[in-house]
Amino acid sequence: MFVKAQSKQRFGELRTPFINVNHIVTAEIAHDNKSVSVKLSNNEDYLVAGDQAPKLLAYLEANLLK
Repeated sequence: MFVKAQSKQRFGELRTPFINVNHIVTAEIAHDNKSVSVKLSNNEDYLVAGDQAPKLLAYLEANLLK
């Protein structure tokens, strides 16, 4: 599964890449459940927000938070 994410290292870039959820090493859910900060296996940090955040949260709950 892929979700759109904003790179924290390259903030302001014109394109918003899709990241593969299989490469997520850590995920930190914001207190309002509207965004998720993730670190990927290549050591890059991304922010998943907007309509992509609930999609990622549902995936994390179903597959990882057991």
